Amino acid sequence: ASYTHSGAVPFSFSYRDLYSVSPEPCGYVRVQAHGTDGRLKYSFAVNPLVLPRYTGEVAAALPIYASRYIRSLERERTDFKLVGEGFARTSLHGLPGYEVLYTTTVGGREVYGRDMLLLPPGPSTVREGVSIVMLSEPSGQIASPLKVASTGVLAHPLKTFSWG
Repeated sequence: ASYTHSGAVPFSFSYRDLYSVSPEPCGYVRVQAHGTDGRLKYSFAVNPLVLPRYTGEVAAALPIYASRYIRSLERERTDFKLVGEGFARTSLHGLPGYEVLYTTTVGGREVYGRDMLLLPPGPSTVREGVSIVMLSEPSGQIASPLKVASTGVLAHPLKTFSWG
């Protein structure tokens, strides 16, 4: 299956072993997988990101935006614990990216979170992009938030994500 979004920030990605569900409020898309007991196993969501106006390099604007983003996660997510943050270790196609790594609780169980804040190619003052919110239950393959989408079911949508 695949998803394509048009508009001001066009993107697409493909996915397998995940099923479309309602996106978060104001979100673009969300695909998930649940265990036989109904618990969340994996979630991949793409939401809009709009940076405030800035001057200078986007590399300086992303960490400032991320500090506000992290505060909002602390308010919204049950048992949120920040594990790390920084420029995306695997930035998509060499474009600016910043990631937030954390643990949280969904349905009474701990899950690992890895959110990527990404901006498409464009002028150095580009302000609109996406936040990719990835959640995974801990497993032998996924032993920390840093491993989310580096292997397993969520790796495919992240690797196939493209602008345009």
